[in-house]
Amino acid sequence: MTREEISEKLDSRLDSIPPGISVNVDFTKDHFDQLKEIGGLWKYDEENARWFFSPDRDPEQIDPKITALIEESDSRVVYDDCEAIKKSIMLKMMEIDKREFKKEAVVKSYIKGMSDDKKVVSILRQYLPLLTDHQMCDYHFQINRWGYMTYGRGRGESYDKIPEGMELAKSIYDVIDNPDVKSDLIIDWNIYAQRGWKATNAGLKEESIYIWEAAKTFLSSVEEDITKEQEPTNLIFDFFHHGLKTGSASLAPFLGRYTLSTNLALAKAYQFQGRLEEAKQLYIHCISLHPSGYALHPTVQKNAAPGIHVSYWSGFNRILEAAIEWYNLEESEEEKEKVREIILSIFFHQRHFSSCNEKTDAVREALLNAYMILRDIYGEVQ
Repeated sequence: MTREEISEKLDSRLDSIPPGISVNVDFTKDHFDQLKEIGGLWKYDEENARWFFSPDRDPEQIDPKITALIEESDSRVVYDDCEAIKKSIMLKMMEIDKREFKKEAVVKSYIKGMSDDKKVVSILRQYLPLLTDHQMCDYHFQINRWGYMTYGRGRGESYDKIPEGMELAKSIYDVIDNPDVKSDLIIDWNIYAQRGWKATNAGLKEESIYIWEAAKTFLSSVEEDITKEQEPTNLIFDFFHHGLKTGSASLAPFLGRYTLSTNLALAKAYQFQGRLEEAKQLYIHCISLHPSGYALHPTVQKNAAPGIHVSYWSGFNRILEAAIEWYNLEESEEEKEKVREIILSIFFHQRHFSSCNEKTDAVREALLNAYMILRDIYGEVQ
């Protein structure tokens, strides 16, 4: 696909939509609704905006220190101050975790630990003021990461980067189709993922699926090799080579992390194309990457490949994201109840072993998860 063909396919409304929510940008709920019509948004970008425009969000609850920093941002650099406040929000979040989820010793059934609906709602509501404060720490700049997306940098950037993503995907398929041929191809994962998300955000359904399916097909082939106790070859993504000792075959932590990211992105592309059952299966695979398996729910199948799982804080956020997406796709009340139990179990597990050590994305996503559960599971907020 050429630069000119991409130009013709992009929605003209992208020209008039500001890059994101910030104090100096007139980004409205109408802009947000247009973005959702045009393409598939990353879940946490979408939820960040939904809470910002929610009638249940109380601007009067914003910490006065943060309000003062927003006002001062026109006359001085307030970045370090905002970063310090975000760290304090992280600590406050973990104080709630400790107070509410560490009252018992080891909890054998996370489902039972979250069985009192009224208690769960009262706990979750404690996180909402922290979510508002955390958003506003970046309000002087931008409260989300939309600057990395298609509509954040102008359409011109996408004319080049989406075709580049298509070419990279084609090169991946060439490697997959020729497994016995030694390849020197190395692809920067972050660059590849940006190209895939640009196509998804811009509403280019076929292009986004082509890009994400290439990554999924390759990662699945590596997982299959590990399951068969074979040494994977042609490890084309750069993350396989980060932090590995010479001769080490410890690929599993990297594979679990990026399989999770790819599943979420491809599922979003499938959803936007109406392929809901395929999206659901990807979300279920995401949950199988949780290391606790049956402790979450008797129906959770642990990933078949040995050692391929996700066991870091933000990874648990993303697994919970997958479970919530799955819940919202289910139509059967019986199935929804099962997924509800899985969601609460993942949340309880993460908070019981609260270990967040990053104050930006990791905290924002964890707080947004509390908001999504309150809204989608309990109908307590909008």
